[in-house]
Amino acid sequence: FQAKNAYFKTRREEWKARAEQRKAREEQRKAREEQRKARAEQRAEQRAEQRIAKTEDQLLRIRERLRQEIKVAENNILFFTAKSKTANKLVDGLQAKTPIPFSEELEHTREYLYLEQMRSEDKLTVQYDIRCESFMLPPLTLQPIVENAVRHGVRGNSEGRGEVTISARETPGCYEIVVTDNGPGFNPEEQPENSGRSHIGIRNVRERLAGMCDGELTIQSAPGAGTAVTITLPKEKNALC
Repeated sequence: FQAKNAYFKTRREEWKARAEQRKAREEQRKAREEQRKARAEQRAEQRAEQRIAKTEDQLLRIRERLRQEIKVAENNILFFTAKSKTANKLVDGLQAKTPIPFSEELEHTREYLYLEQMRSEDKLTVQYDIRCESFMLPPLTLQPIVENAVRHGVRGNSEGRGEVTISARETPGCYEIVVTDNGPGFNPEEQPENSGRSHIGIRNVRERLAGMCDGELTIQSAPGAGTAVTITLPKEKNALC
């Protein structure tokens, strides 16, 4: 009887041990399952955060692109509005028979260059060295020369980037305006169709300078050396303008 009791006791202990082992294995399985679930949730959260970050980045890019496009559109509206006004001024100026103050012509040119700088996104640099403004000159004398410098000088550079300088000074016998650009330059002796410059505009300026103020326009340029256009207005004739 005692032997049987010992046997059954041993068997119960073995069953109990196996039950505890099964319970331990089940708990381990559940723990591993919880870990897998936690890792899956973490990965899902990371993917969700990455998608959110990517979406936010895309939205920021879209917003920045729209902002730039709106800015370009606004600048173009301002530019072409100003160009329309300039065209009207061109017609009026070409019909005008009397000179205007240099300060007025300079102001029109500043407005044109300001709009060009807005349109070119800071690729155009403008320097002014104005030491004298108290003289007269034909309307639309300076602006066509400056526009030529921007169009064929600055935009003629490889990156469309460059500098235009406008200077005005008084000498004992004349007033002198110089417009320079650091563009590719050209050969002034070339035929108009080869040089790319607006020879018609330059010829009109020359004729108006000579007819109204006995002035002169000279060009210094060479391939790779930029261009300098000099307008000379004799004081004696300018006093009669």
